Amino acid sequence: MAQKIRNVGEALQRAKEENEIFLGTLTREQLERSGFDTSTFQHFDFADVYLQYVDDTYRLKYVFDTSTLTEYYEKADQIGQFENLISVVASYICMAEENGFDDEKGLEHSMADIEMIERHPFGPEEGAVYVYRVAPRLTPWGMRMEVFYVATFDNGVTEIVWGAGSTPQLALESAISEWSRNGEEFNPFQRAFDETYAPEKRQE
Repeated sequence: MAQKIRNVGEALQRAKEENEIFLGTLTREQLERSGFDTSTFQHFDFADVYLQYVDDTYRLKYVFDTSTLTEYYEKADQIGQFENLISVVASYICMAEENGFDDEKGLEHSMADIEMIERHPFGPEEGAVYVYRVAPRLTPWGMRMEVFYVATFDNGVTEIVWGAGSTPQLALESAISEWSRNGEEFNPFQRAFDETYAPEKRQE
């Protein structure tokens, strides 16, 4: 169950302890009021905003209209260093208060339980590959999807799904194929696959 964040200090501490916390759901207009530049994004009505603590640094994560396909990240140095991050977090908390806080929000807006099961960082300039286990929740209107896996690439700014499958291996294979259409020599999903599923790895 989501817990209400009362101030910036609590938000920073909990993010450091839990790696990610939910700050609130803000409308497009509220984000614009806070100074967030919405002009570079396709139309959206609202965004779920999270504060993360990753690799000893804080960053904000935005999920637009509850879509899991594209997520946007803002690091402290992208919005004026840590001092400005504190100001932004404070404004988001206040705006979320304006909208009212629903303790069941996590259940209402999340139709699946998502767990990261593989992490393949390649360095600050090469991004990272993540594999997630997605367990859809049963809904009153009859969704009966099986558990599946998605493979994403995070370039430090956005994290995008490139492949999906019934197993982590199939998700990576799907992403390898999709990425290869770019014509780029380096395929991050191939490297992640080789690190985990190459024959020599399976024999260990």
